[in-house]
Amino acid sequence: MSPFLFFVHKQFLLFSLFLYGLGLYGQSCEEQLFGVVLDLHDDSPLEQVKVTVVETNQQLSTNAEGKFLFLGLCKGQYTLLFEHPDCVTVTQKQNLPVASVKRFYLEHHINELEEIVVSEVGQKKNSKTSIESRLSEEEIKRFRSQNLGDAMAALSGVSSLKNGNAIVKPMVHGLTGSRLAIVNDGIRLQDHEWGADHAPSIDVNGADQLQLIKGATALKYGGDALGGVLQIIPKKQPIKDSLTGALTTGYTTQGEGGYFLADLTKTSLNGNYFGLTTSLKNAGDFTHPNYALSNTGNREQHAQLFYGRNTITQEWRVDYRFFQKEAGILSSAHVGTVGDLARAIESDVPLSTLPWKREINNPKQSTTHHNLSLRLDRRLANQAKWDLRYTYQANNRKEFDLRRGENKNRPALDLLLQSHDLLFNYRSSSEKNLQWSTGLSAQLQDNYSDPSTGVRRLIPDYLRYKAGAYWVGEYIPSNDFSAEVGLRFDYDHIDAQKYYRIAVWNDRGYDAEFSSTIIRTTNASNYLTRHRKNFGNFSASTGLKQRLGNSTTALFNLGFISRSPNPAELFSDGLHHALATIELGDLRLTQERAIKTLVSLEKSTGDLRYTLTLYNNRINDYIILQPGEAGFDQARNSAFLVREYVQLPQVNMQGFDLDLSYRFSAKFSYKGTAAWVSAKTKEGSPLIDIPPLNIQQQLAYSPIQNNPLRLVFQTAFVAEQTQVPDFNFNYNFFENGTIATRLVDISSAPTSYHLFGLSVETKLFQKLNLSLVGENLFNVDYRNYLNRLRYFAGETGRNIRIELSYLF
Repeated sequence: MSPFLFFVHKQFLLFSLFLYGLGLYGQSCEEQLFGVVLDLHDDSPLEQVKVTVVETNQQLSTNAEGKFLFLGLCKGQYTLLFEHPDCVTVTQKQNLPVASVKRFYLEHHINELEEIVVSEVGQKKNSKTSIESRLSEEEIKRFRSQNLGDAMAALSGVSSLKNGNAIVKPMVHGLTGSRLAIVNDGIRLQDHEWGADHAPSIDVNGADQLQLIKGATALKYGGDALGGVLQIIPKKQPIKDSLTGALTTGYTTQGEGGYFLADLTKTSLNGNYFGLTTSLKNAGDFTHPNYALSNTGNREQHAQLFYGRNTITQEWRVDYRFFQKEAGILSSAHVGTVGDLARAIESDVPLSTLPWKREINNPKQSTTHHNLSLRLDRRLANQAKWDLRYTYQANNRKEFDLRRGENKNRPALDLLLQSHDLLFNYRSSSEKNLQWSTGLSAQLQDNYSDPSTGVRRLIPDYLRYKAGAYWVGEYIPSNDFSAEVGLRFDYDHIDAQKYYRIAVWNDRGYDAEFSSTIIRTTNASNYLTRHRKNFGNFSASTGLKQRLGNSTTALFNLGFISRSPNPAELFSDGLHHALATIELGDLRLTQERAIKTLVSLEKSTGDLRYTLTLYNNRINDYIILQPGEAGFDQARNSAFLVREYVQLPQVNMQGFDLDLSYRFSAKFSYKGTAAWVSAKTKEGSPLIDIPPLNIQQQLAYSPIQNNPLRLVFQTAFVAEQTQVPDFNFNYNFFENGTIATRLVDISSAPTSYHLFGLSVETKLFQKLNLSLVGENLFNVDYRNYLNRLRYFAGETGRNIRIELSYLF
């Protein structure tokens, strides 16, 4: 640049700065910024938030009402910096002038989320009036080697419906299957839940919290959950730079089993986070105190990958979950003749046992579940928010029977269920003590039953379409009282194609009522039929909460629930191999309609806490799978019990749940639960497969305060179920050249039993934990009424588990 041009350029810059200075001098800097800082979750004011204007370096702190006031600002844009010890530091742009008080939101206690989920006081309920219980992350860890059904049985009102030892599904207030909604991160699990042997395709180690909603107040997840809603809640990721994880390995004497778990999560201050969770479990045959339970080993694999971003007011997340399980079916449960069946039921020991082995042979079942989900959450002003979720699930279930030759390794049942779910929820802002939520849901299911099995398909091919909408309103005039009312409607359409044997079709009376569904006749002995079923389900709920003094709260829930029959209840026709039973559906089944009432009293005073819940559930047109009139089926290579889906005009279920805890001192604490349910028809006949009275207790001892050593003594008492229906049957057989008759008792319940356990937990080093657990310490010989294979063998004996966990 020439000297002349440099001189001109210099003078131009000086002249520009001079004019800018005159502008600033002449500008009126009399603007003010009056603001209030609020908690994003509940609009409560935040005190002692340091607010800084970056451009002018002006600083002040909010008062008790969360308010602040800056004076003497010029017009223009400023950068505001908000800092609080319990919040993530936030910057926000603000233009002046502003005509009103400006609101700013921080997410309070976001750095304490790990502590909140462990503290009962800090756990967030589904709604103000819902009746709930839950397991924290620490409590879930005690079930690492087991499954979801075992973990949930630690809650009052929850029992385990079992098919052997490794296949367990939760039952709430005597209801399970399609009547119990299992919701994973906001989306309902779809995995052929109708089967008694179909355990949830979820690894318990992938959950941060397990929340059970016992009433009908969770309408956003569906209106058909007569038993309740079980939520698997993932961990909320903090907005900070961190790398956390755990490596866990363990060994169990039962099945000589081993398991390995790995968990890794990386979070960043900019809100990005990602993580990986994986688990492997492997066990051979389980053992009874007196004999081996042949072919009861299991293999399980689980993996989860997730990636997301949380900016406080907005969060998005992508998840992929994989679950695979292979479980052997007790070999003595498959018998050759009706005589063998009768002898197996009458015998105290299995008719056949084999040496212990780790290998899993037929009969067995295999399940593979894929889950891909995407969600977007957005927080708005005044507690308003919305979220959008999409999930794709693919569940492949295979069951293998005892077959020979080229069919030996071919499954006898091969089902692939693919589900697409879309869910939108909106929660309004809170105005004048009123707040409401609404949402829409849509689902498409495609079930394919592979015909290459060479066996009559238990469940047919079908397409299912569901659409729903709900609205829930809350009225909270004070901290002492709140009320809630909700409405939901669901449309359910099933389009199925199924083959029926003409003889069975006529025998069940379908020829007169469903002749229009016949497409054609095949092989002169089968009908190919097409069935289109449409259902409209209306559900409603109301809830009340009233504080009675400083430490006692009363809750009341009333729900009207409507549920469509599922495809298994309508179309089942064949051998359910894992249960060793013949199952028959009924095309005439209609919707169930129930009215469920719950009353709960919660008290928390000092060291004493208890919750007592009473409930009554009246269900009209109740669908149940129970032993059929024939008793057994001889027209096959083996003899199997026959169960049929029937509809009872009215069923009444009453019961109670009790949770009690008391801290004797800093060293001793007690916790107990009890549950009882009675289920009978309108005529007074009891229902099958209803849990008896059960009581669980534990006494915890920490000998040295602030020392990680912890001893827990546990007991579980299960009474004999005295309310059982009579489904016994007779069969004829040849004896000494004459025809004799024998009664087969499939109704009587096992006697009561009492189990004891002990666990020791300690920290070896700063990051290394050790736990030693003993179950059924006295090696009690017992049978469980809720185990569908109790006819053929008893339960497992003593089990010792040792576990090491490294945290980082």
